[in-house]
Amino acid sequence: MAVGFSALLFLMLGERFLPGRPVALFIVVLSIVVAWAFDLSRFGVVTVGQLPAGLPSLGLPMLRPREVDGVIPLAAACVLLSYIESISAARAFAAKYGYPLDVRQELLGLGAANLAVALGHGYPVAGGLSQSAVNEKAGAKTPLALLFTSATLAVCLLFLTGLLRDLPKAVLAAIVLMAVTGLINVRELRQRGIRLGIAEARASVRDLLRAEGLEEKIGPINRFTSVADLVENFEQMGT
Repeated sequence: MAVGFSALLFLMLGERFLPGRPVALFIVVLSIVVAWAFDLSRFGVVTVGQLPAGLPSLGLPMLRPREVDGVIPLAAACVLLSYIESISAARAFAAKYGYPLDVRQELLGLGAANLAVALGHGYPVAGGLSQSAVNEKAGAKTPLALLFTSATLAVCLLFLTGLLRDLPKAVLAAIVLMAVTGLINVRELRQRGIRLGIAEARASVRDLLRAEGLEEKIGPINRFTSVADLVENFEQMGT
């Protein structure tokens, strides 16, 4: 917990005083050095551990005919969940930056990506909000950033898996958390909460009036713009 909070603190300070700089990369390197030097795993700090080195081998997936019945329902569920997650992330960034979104193109790209992953015997992939947020936080503006990310990942798998072994998982969680919080629009949430609260209050009062048989006397509840208007109407009824 201390490692995670420390990473969050450094990330917030870096975002405030060093905007646009690779603060997250510096924190990752620093956490690896500290975890290695002080052997933090002895104190219960969970690290990434040993990663398999090398690039995946390409080949057709092995699937026997009797396994098809069990794979199709699972594949359908993966398609549904990955598509929902991808479109949700795409809509969030499209709304933030004001660019159009073609859901058909997103589905085509998702299918092509999973087809390529199948040749490498990998897991089903999808566009995730947390990964996209981290990519955006690093300054990515175009799809070209994915090529650099893939090339960097290949270099890490070939030569740096031993160094990443001591990377605390709490640091990775802090980076993702810090990136995702930038997508939360507090003002919009507050405004929607107020609107929903007013709507729920009107619905509750309307149900109460119907139960008491008073709705016909005061008219539709939607015509009152505030609780004060409703109270004033009740006072007029009493007089």
